[in-house]
Amino acid sequence: MKRILLFLLLATLIGCQKTIFNETLDHAKQDEQLIKAGSYFWSNGQKIALSPDSSVYLLQLAPSANVSKVAKAGGKKVSVLSTSRILISKTDLDADNVISKVEKSHIIAKIPSFKVQETPFKPNGKIVFKPKSDAELPKIKQLIGDQVNISDTVNYEVYTAEVSDIENILTVANKLYESGLVEFSHPDFIAQLIKTSNDPFYTYQYYLNQTNNIDINAPEAWALLGTTTSPVKVAVIDDGVEAHEELTGRLLSGYTPKSLSGYGAPTAGSAHGQAVAGIVAAKRDNNIGIAGIADFAQIIPVNIFYGGESYSDIANAINWAWNQGGADILQNSWSALNTVIVDVVKNAVNNAYTNGRNGKGCVVVFSSGNYHPDGSSAVKFNGVAFPANLPNVIAVGAVARDGNISLYSSRGPEIDLVAPSGQDLAPDVWTIDRMGAPGYSTGNYTSSFSGTSAAAPEVSGVAALVLAKFPNLTAAEVKNVLIQSATDMGAIGFDNTFGYGRVNASAALLSGPSLIEGPSQICNEGVYTIFNPGSITLENASGVATLTALGNNQWKVTRIGDNSGLVKLKIVNSNQYITEKTIDVGASFIISGRPIVNPGQVYTYTVDASLGNVNFFVGGADVLSTTTNTVRVRVLNVQNGALPYFYISATVQTSCGLSTTTRYPTVQEYQIN
Repeated sequence: MKRILLFLLLATLIGCQKTIFNETLDHAKQDEQLIKAGSYFWSNGQKIALSPDSSVYLLQLAPSANVSKVAKAGGKKVSVLSTSRILISKTDLDADNVISKVEKSHIIAKIPSFKVQETPFKPNGKIVFKPKSDAELPKIKQLIGDQVNISDTVNYEVYTAEVSDIENILTVANKLYESGLVEFSHPDFIAQLIKTSNDPFYTYQYYLNQTNNIDINAPEAWALLGTTTSPVKVAVIDDGVEAHEELTGRLLSGYTPKSLSGYGAPTAGSAHGQAVAGIVAAKRDNNIGIAGIADFAQIIPVNIFYGGESYSDIANAINWAWNQGGADILQNSWSALNTVIVDVVKNAVNNAYTNGRNGKGCVVVFSSGNYHPDGSSAVKFNGVAFPANLPNVIAVGAVARDGNISLYSSRGPEIDLVAPSGQDLAPDVWTIDRMGAPGYSTGNYTSSFSGTSAAAPEVSGVAALVLAKFPNLTAAEVKNVLIQSATDMGAIGFDNTFGYGRVNASAALLSGPSLIEGPSQICNEGVYTIFNPGSITLENASGVATLTALGNNQWKVTRIGDNSGLVKLKIVNSNQYITEKTIDVGASFIISGRPIVNPGQVYTYTVDASLGNVNFFVGGADVLSTTTNTVRVRVLNVQNGALPYFYISATVQTSCGLSTTTRYPTVQEYQIN
C-alpha cells in the first residue's frame, strides 16, 4: 500500500512539475510574440512584454470635456488620472454605459490598458526618463519633442513627459530608450501595490524572546546597547502613521506624494503603517502596551496609499524620505503584485542607498511579499516581489514560531533574511494600532497583524540598533553585519527559502565592526577606546610608534623620538570583521620622488616647501645638491652583489616640534664592479 501511495504522490508531483513547465513555456512564447508585435516596455535593461487588459478602459478626453461629469457618472470606479485622462474599470461597472453619457466629441481615444502576464499595468498617459547627461536633453527634445510635453519639474534627474497621443505611449517610450540617450525610459504606470499583511491574531510578543529561541534576541541586544545611542530616523513608507501613546515625542512630520497637506498621516481605513511603526519603535518599560525593538528611534511617516499613486509618485516618496526627511532607514512593508523591476523606483532606491546619510547610504528594508502557493490569495506570482528583489535592499521573509518558513513568505535567490511572524492559519504578532476606533480594533493595540509585513520592521528595528551603536557604518556595512550575524536556518549557508538566516539583534551588536574612538593625529601619545576588540595590531609603525594595552578596552599609541609617519591601528574581531584607523604620528610629511631607482642614476626628492627648511640625510647615494626643500642624489653602485640599499630621511620643524620621515626607495638592479 505504501508503494502505491508513493507512486501516486510521485506521479502527482511529476504532473504538477510538467504543468508548471508547460505554463512557463506558454508564457515565454506569448511574451516573445508580444515583443515582436511591439507590445513591450523597457525596464532594468530588459524588454517586458505587455498584453492588452480588457478589464479596463483608458479614455483620453478632449480639453473641452467635463472630467468631473465623467467621474460622477462612474462613481468610485472611475479613476481621474489627469485633466484629460480617466480610467474606468469594466469589471466593476458597465464602462460603455459611462462612455455613452459623455459626448462622443469629448473622447479623443479609447484604448485598452495592459497586463504583465496576470498583473495590471495601467498607463497614466505619461512617460518617465533619465537622460545620460544634460547634454542629451536637446537631442531628446528633438527626437520626441513634437509627440510629448516635457515637464519643467525634474526629480533627481528624472523627467516626466505627457504623451499627446496616448496610443503611441509605448512607441515613444521605447524609441527614447532605444536611442541610447537615456539611462531609462518607460510609461509611468499606476502602481499596483499590496501591504504585505494577512489577517492575523495575536497571542504574545514572542518574536522578541521565547523559550524555543525562534526569536531575534532583542532583550540581549538591549543589554548590550545600554542607554547611550546615536539618534536614528526610520521612514515608515506605508499607508501612514499618526500620534500614539507609544510614539510620544518621536513622530516627525512626513510626506504624502498625492496630497500636499497629507504629511504622511493615514486616511480612513488605514492602519497598516501604524502597526509597522509599533514593531520598530514603540516605547518599552513605560508600563503600557508593547515593547518596540528600537524605542529611541524617530518615525518619519510617508503615505503612498493615499490613492492613485503612479510609480513616479512612489519614487518621489522614496527620494523625499532620504533627502528632505533625512531618514537613516527606509522601512517598506509593501510590494508590487509581481517581480517586474520598474526603473523609476529602482533609480530612487539607488539614490537612497548611495546618497542618503550624507553619502553613507540609507539602509533600505523591504518585505519579500506574501505569496500563497495554494492559490487562495490574489497574489499569484512566484519569487521575491518587486522592489524587494533589487540588489541594494534587504529583502525579508517570514518564519513561524516553530521555525518553519511561513507558507506565504515569498522566496527566491534575492531573499536576504527572515524574521518571526505568523503562519497562514495562526498569525500572532502584537503591535500598536491607531488610537481609539479608526484602526484594526477599537483599542490602542491590535491582535491582527502578521505576514512579511511584520517581519520586515523587525529587521528595520535591528538595523536601528546597529546604527545607534555604529553610526558611521555605511548602508552596505549594515547589511553585511545583519547577514553575517544572522542565525542560520534550513540548509547550511545561504538558501532561497531563509536567505542567510533569522535576524539576530544581539549577535549583530556583538559581531559588528569594532569601533575605534580616539584622535586621528597625535604629537606624542594618544589613548584609544575599542569596542569589540579582537586581534589588535599597529601597522607601519616600525621606528615610529608603539602600542600598549591599558585595560578596560583602552590602548595607548606612543611616538618614538622625533620620528613621524602614518600608522594604522587594525582590529580583526572574532567574526573576522576588520576595522582600521589611520593615525598621523608627529605631524608627518611626505618625501616625494621616484619609488624605484637604478644604481648610478640621478634622482631628485622633495618635501612640501610650506614646511620651511628641511635637513636631509641620505644613505647609499651621493648628495649632488640641495635647496631649502629638495635634494638631488646619485644612487651608489652595488658592490660585490650585495643587496641594494638606499634611503633618504628628512627632519622638519612641524606643529609637533621636530619630525623625521624616512623613505626606502627600491633599488631594482644589481651591478658588480
